[in-house]
Amino acid sequence: MSNIIIYPIEEQNKITKNPINIGIDLGTTYTLMATVDAANVNFNKTNQIPVQFVRFPQFSPFEFDQTIEDEKIASIVAFYKGKPYVGNNLYHLKGHPEFQYKKNIFYHWKVEMGVDHHPLYPNAINEKLDMPYKIAGGIMNYMRKTYSQGNDYELANTIITVPASFQANQRKDTLKAAKMAKISTNDTMLIDEPNAAFLGYFNRLVDSEKERWSKEVKNKNVLVIDFGGGTLDLSLLNVDFRRDTGITISNRAISRYNDLGGQDIDLLIAEEHLLPKVIKTIPNFDSLDISDVKNTILPQLIVMAEDLKITVCNAMSLKVGSGDISNLNLSEIIATRLDNILVLNNNSYDLGELKLTAEKFKELFVKFFRGKQYKFKYFDKAITTISTSISEIIEKSNETLDAVDFVLLVGGSSFNPLLGALTQEKLINAQLLVSPEPDKLVAEGAGVYSFFVNQYGISLISPITSDNLGVRLKGNRFYPIIERGQSLPQIVNIPDFKLQTNLLSEVIVPVCINGADFSIGEIRCSLNKFYDIDTIIKIEAEITQDKVFKMQVIADDEIIGNAKFENPYAIGKLTEEQLEVFEAQSNLNKAQQARNTSEEKRFLKTLIDKHFKANNYLGALENAEVYIKRFDDQDSWIWNMKYILNSRLGRLGAAKKALERAIEINPTEPAWRHNYAVLLEKTDAKAALEYLEMQAEDIKEETTIRCKIALLKNEVNKDTTELQKIVKDYKNNPAGFSQFDKRVLLNDIFGQVDEPYAYIDPKTKRRKEDEGKYLDMNNLPF
Repeated sequence: MSNIIIYPIEEQNKITKNPINIGIDLGTTYTLMATVDAANVNFNKTNQIPVQFVRFPQFSPFEFDQTIEDEKIASIVAFYKGKPYVGNNLYHLKGHPEFQYKKNIFYHWKVEMGVDHHPLYPNAINEKLDMPYKIAGGIMNYMRKTYSQGNDYELANTIITVPASFQANQRKDTLKAAKMAKISTNDTMLIDEPNAAFLGYFNRLVDSEKERWSKEVKNKNVLVIDFGGGTLDLSLLNVDFRRDTGITISNRAISRYNDLGGQDIDLLIAEEHLLPKVIKTIPNFDSLDISDVKNTILPQLIVMAEDLKITVCNAMSLKVGSGDISNLNLSEIIATRLDNILVLNNNSYDLGELKLTAEKFKELFVKFFRGKQYKFKYFDKAITTISTSISEIIEKSNETLDAVDFVLLVGGSSFNPLLGALTQEKLINAQLLVSPEPDKLVAEGAGVYSFFVNQYGISLISPITSDNLGVRLKGNRFYPIIERGQSLPQIVNIPDFKLQTNLLSEVIVPVCINGADFSIGEIRCSLNKFYDIDTIIKIEAEITQDKVFKMQVIADDEIIGNAKFENPYAIGKLTEEQLEVFEAQSNLNKAQQARNTSEEKRFLKTLIDKHFKANNYLGALENAEVYIKRFDDQDSWIWNMKYILNSRLGRLGAAKKALERAIEINPTEPAWRHNYAVLLEKTDAKAALEYLEMQAEDIKEETTIRCKIALLKNEVNKDTTELQKIVKDYKNNPAGFSQFDKRVLLNDIFGQVDEPYAYIDPKTKRRKEDEGKYLDMNNLPF
């Protein structure tokens, strides 16, 4: 054994008598437990920490399934005939007719940890399963009981991994799950998964390799790409070795939360490769409810897609050898799946033999790697691509792509050979670090980290802030309060702000992330007295170890406003409309938790409207279908919204069906008649005009119908007479026209007759008024 110091410890610094240290990788697809017995660690002989993985028996609800024993526990919980089950023996039950997702079988719950909507799974068969953290707690409790051989004692010295981008509420949910599982908790028991993965990788190096790193790796940047079943998590680390203290590992930057994982690849294959075959097989597919496609058809296709993905990746891996796929003939590598039966509404559809070539798989996977964003067709989800995530984390660290020295690929989805190949194309100077078991490195690193923390009180890696948090000032300027890349916790006091005028009765402080255009909320401060324009306004802010952001606004040593943002990084870069959706969803779930159905009904309708205004047509449509099934199938407004939303999504069969239902319920509503004319106009403008002209006089007198008839007359007969009348009426009485007329129809009408027209959105007007209440600064530092 050489005299080179690898780890910064001394034997006399031991702080605990309990020799057993535990690391748990609480994963989206699998959960693992790794242990380190301090009695077996001898730095005089080796710098490799002996890590043991615990094996767990996993049972099926059905007697004919053999018990599985494995180090990996599938992160699945099922409830069958009053009894809970955990693990790999439930994997084949996804899509089984006796198991309904989020009712009596739960998986991929991790991506919903921290969502403050109670209950998140309102259809759960048991209230012990109605929130993601309860699912997580059940899995870890099963592990604890099995590891302790049935003894009910609390598990100590335990570290649990979380995505680096997990924020306060997500981390709190993880701790709640640990408490449920009778695992001793504290504020320092969580470690970011990419950081744990690097520790696991480094630990697996033999001593000669560790010594080579200590001599050759000086101030090097390591990008860890943790691509798991449900999340893409990146961490840029700086690794250095010092002669007197050994290895030092510091976070340079962490990625924004991105719930992109292996499950999304399965969904991508299902939507783009398999669903077209289903559309040809099922009659009138275009008229199906979106919930049938999302909750019944796609879950079955996803199981088929996952099989094809694993088979084609394994075939590529066997042929690729060195990791270079450039010499492979991808069109000749084919995955085949036989006997594919799809069940919908008690009808079975035979999809026959399904195939996926490596060439097609690459074509699909590139959509997740390159470009800016990918949006699914039938799921309310848009993901940031892998390449964009890499570029963002490099930008955060104030580095360049060619400054990355090493890339470590970890997580179950890193078995996909395309990930390494495409990453190598982007980071041409980086050396790929590979492991034969990339899906076990996080758990191993957690065990290693647990050993150092619990035996010596040493944290090998410290957390940092991931983005700039600040305020919007007069003139739409951004002032950073707490900057990215700072070690946690941070407390700042900035006494440099001032009022715009001494006549203000209210001060508004928009709190933003990374720039003035990305608000995460605001502090509205009502002033109980008039302050002089020279009054110094202070902002005191704090971001805690678990990334809770607190802010106070102070005038003359008096607090005039304060706020707490528990998840600032997660909701950053949302538009104002998207923030309103977030608030509406929170209100809806609070009503559900309180079992207040009247409020639930009201907030659900609000949420549909907010989704629509945020251009999230799929999210609005999903909630509209819930409203009809749960509350009122005679609400013509909801059916009209279904028409609009299906139209925007290109589902014209379902759109026409919904609009006809709206008219059937309320035949005297002019707006529904207008929309039906729009539907007819897509193929025949003359028929649309005739349809409106045959309506009752009171309907034709309504301004929206008048506007539409005028536009159609000009389109069909080149007659502008009605257009001229409407322009004159609007100038005489603009209040007589609706916001829809002003926003949508009148601009076209004025344009047709060459008249100038201006429309000011009420929200824009309010924003202009608010800007006069923002804080100002004499001297900005930029």
